[in-house]
Amino acid sequence: APPPSPTPEGTFGLMGSSSVKSLVAPLRANGYTHETMDTLLLPMVETGGEAMGSMGNDAPLAVISERPKLVFEYFKQRFAQVTNPPIDPIREAVVTSLRCPVGPEGDLATMTERQAHRLELDAPFLTLEQLESLKAIDTEGWSTTVIDTTFSVKEGLKGAH
Repeated sequence: APPPSPTPEGTFGLMGSSSVKSLVAPLRANGYTHETMDTLLLPMVETGGEAMGSMGNDAPLAVISERPKLVFEYFKQRFAQVTNPPIDPIREAVVTSLRCPVGPEGDLATMTERQAHRLELDAPFLTLEQLESLKAIDTEGWSTTVIDTTFSVKEGLKGAH
């Protein structure tokens, strides 16, 4: 479908409409900032094409940020970690792997028996059964701790600290 025609103000009459105003709260709840809406979403609505955005990201990682972050922000990839086109681990299984070694690597310059005491996961995600198995692990040098990351809805973000 062709893109809508702009109004003389260039906003397509969208930003003033009640339907667009009703979208602002859910967008903000999902991590969209005014900058994202102004520089990426609105140009796409106005032109029907893809907006131009920066390839770089100088924001601190969510884990070290002093500002509250949404859960999905802890799983974002940095630009240098992203391939274009994306790697397909199923069709390219010969040269790629989702396997994740867990545990201390030790000295990479030497081979010792201690370095064999690592856990190898087939993928970075665990089933509930695998998680329970890890929590019950009782092997020398291995221990687990469960960290409760829930907080009271009544306390809001303040309850998360």
